[in-house]
Amino acid sequence: MADVVSKIKGKAKKAVGSAKKYAGVAKLKLSIKMEEASLEESFENLGRAYYVHMKSGEDNSVKLVELIMEIDASVGKIREMKAKIADIEGKDVCEHCDSAKDHGSPCEKCGEKIVAERAEEKTDNNDEEIGDDTKDLTGDEE
Repeated sequence: MADVVSKIKGKAKKAVGSAKKYAGVAKLKLSIKMEEASLEESFENLGRAYYVHMKSGEDNSVKLVELIMEIDASVGKIREMKAKIADIEGKDVCEHCDSAKDHGSPCEKCGEKIVAERAEEKTDNNDEEIGDDTKDLTGDEE
């Protein structure tokens, strides 16, 4: 009987841990959405300020710089939150596009690791440098 109770307690602790984990992820995702809304507003404000600057010739470069710094701060916050989510889920963050990916696997969004692997294969097979004529996964020239 004690063995059954012990197993039930273990399962309950595991369930509580999983619930906390997913609640943390949900909270971070909500924070990301809120920060993305703030980012959109900052981009709109930057566009308006630039329009006024170009139309009237008014020097509002200080305001433009402040808005750019605000945008950069928001992008940084979003990256940090995405990295926390990836860490909680046991994933890596793609260095190229900031999306979560499984450890050691190519990025599903941009294929970043696949491009690197192809470049290594070409260098290994031909002992040549890869030049500007390499193509990414979309087939567009880089």
